Amino acid sequence: ISGIDTYGSVTKVSRSDVNMLVTVNTNENKILLTSIPRDYYVLLPKYDEYDKLTHAGIYGIDTSIDAIENLLDTKINYYVKVNFTSLIDVVDALEGIEVNSNYDFTTQDGYHFTKGLNELNGIEALSFVRERKAFADGDRIRGQNQQLMLTALINKVMSPTIIMNYADLLDALKDKFVTNITDTEVTDFIQMQLANNASWSIESISLDGTDSYNYTYSYQN
Repeated sequence: ISGIDTYGSVTKVSRSDVNMLVTVNTNENKILLTSIPRDYYVLLPKYDEYDKLTHAGIYGIDTSIDAIENLLDTKINYYVKVNFTSLIDVVDALEGIEVNSNYDFTTQDGYHFTKGLNELNGIEALSFVRERKAFADGDRIRGQNQQLMLTALINKVMSPTIIMNYADLLDALKDKFVTNITDTEVTDFIQMQLANNASWSIESISLDGTDSYNYTYSYQN
């Protein structure tokens, strides 16, 4: 999942501040969310140069994918590209979302969240996942909050009420994100879920690292 730092059309090219690898194991009904901090220092294979991961988005979704595949020595089958507006529209299409916050905090734009369960609309959800200055660990906590939001979204869309009306939801979200997942693949997955009504376990982890100053390809210094 690539989240770019813009409003409006999701077809724009911009920095990819959110880089989340979602591994779906349909045999064991497990989902693993792996958050990669935006400032991770990575090789951009296409250019044979190093840069911050967020800058890979400037060169398009394929560059972000190449960088992460090289970093983690893995194959990424699918992508979903979203932006600020995407999250607002998705949450509002679901008529709100319940997110379990690990912290009591107030965002830079004035929204307050309590430790525990919070009912959020689209604008509030965006504020929740963007905040980093309220935390000593900044971007690390922001990444955790993004995983909490994604977990809440997965649980909401897997609910019987939502998933049985998935066609209406997909229509409402048309053009709100960019993906290479086909309509047929989406339908097959949903029908599998409807057939077995399985419960899913979701685990979240994050890559870690150390601070440093290095040359970046995008800034040439």
